[in-house]
Amino acid sequence: MLDLESVSFFYKRRLPHLFQQNHPIFITWHMKFELSPLIKNHLYDMRMEFEQSCKTLTQEYKSMLAYNYHKKVFDWIDQQVGISREYPELLKQLDIADIVQESMHFNNNKKYYLHAFCIMPNHVHVLITPYVNPIDYKKTLPSITQTWKGYTARKINQLLNREGAFWNSESYDHLVRDENEFFRIVTYIKQNPVKANLVSKYQDWQYTWVAPEITEQMLL
Repeated sequence: MLDLESVSFFYKRRLPHLFQQNHPIFITWHMKFELSPLIKNHLYDMRMEFEQSCKTLTQEYKSMLAYNYHKKVFDWIDQQVGISREYPELLKQLDIADIVQESMHFNNNKKYYLHAFCIMPNHVHVLITPYVNPIDYKKTLPSITQTWKGYTARKINQLLNREGAFWNSESYDHLVRDENEFFRIVTYIKQNPVKANLVSKYQDWQYTWVAPEITEQMLL
């Protein structure tokens, strides 16, 4: 991890994203599919609860709380999708998972330092430290995720002889604030297939990868 002075900013689509220059980022994105009515209803309840709790707050303070709220929402969706078998699971196909794995390794040590990733049946977790051009730092993270998604979607659609969006347009990214959180996230990535009852130990999931030096540190 690089210990350099940070520059931070927000950019928004539907989700708020926080990016700090030269700090690790935990990123998750899903295949494009429709969430079940049960999940949609629960998400609506969560949003109403959040809006109600913010009624007496200033807009500035509400915006500060929104980041944690969206993190909670995304974590919950990730858990529900991970344990359910009702959603598409195309990423379990080895030739498709290979395309995703190749895309993440391709720009390692070029656009970012790749710490760890896990390709689940319908979503991907990855932990990187972007290499930032100070002139273009606002474009760095979206450029990386768009490259992953654009390249893999084209290759997968060609492989499957299909058209249309393969990935959900949104990605979730979380700024890693300290070393303890960094190693907690690495553990989360490794254990994701185990928590989803896909394997009994993370080493048995073919598409989990952790940089060797991180594995060594975690064994110390």
